[in-house]
Amino acid sequence: DALDRRQYAADVAVMVGHGGVRTWCLGKRANVSDMPGGPEADPVTDDEIEHIAAVVREAVAAGALGFSTSRLLLHRDNRGILTPGALAAKKEMARICDAVAEGGGGVYEMSTDFSAYDDKPYHKLDMDQRQAYFASELGWMADAMKEHHDLRVTFGIGAGQAKDFFSKWASDVSQWPGQCVVQIQTRPQSFHM
Repeated sequence: DALDRRQYAADVAVMVGHGGVRTWCLGKRANVSDMPGGPEADPVTDDEIEHIAAVVREAVAAGALGFSTSRLLLHRDNRGILTPGALAAKKEMARICDAVAEGGGGVYEMSTDFSAYDDKPYHKLDMDQRQAYFASELGWMADAMKEHHDLRVTFGIGAGQAKDFFSKWASDVSQWPGQCVVQIQTRPQSFHM
């Protein structure tokens, strides 16, 4: 409603941010599960996940284009803690996808390197755990798109990150073209700084 009261020179689309929703719903617990060992030591409860889903559903129903999250080990707050939701469990992510669809459908956008199974430096990640996490991430995204026809999923990958694999995967899991969009970065983002 606030956006509708103004005129803009360009189109405006609002995404519901995972960090903001978690902070609203969980307060000081917003990123407690995003600390080293956090997903097991202090998991987000089912009731908390339902509260997060309710806020996302309400925001999408009110006109948000969709939901956005970061699952990158590089994205941190000013204390060095991963942004809220970076290590969110599959259950939370799947429920948020449900909420986007329940709110009327929209976009689920994710910044990811498919490595954030725990808060560890890249060189200390266990390759088997990293591979299992990668498969799990692809699994819940595919399940969400198959369940919700009005859910669009988009995520970016680096140009060297198996473009052909991701393009084929997106094609295989999408029920129609455009339901899953892989965005290829043509150059490192640091070049822009």
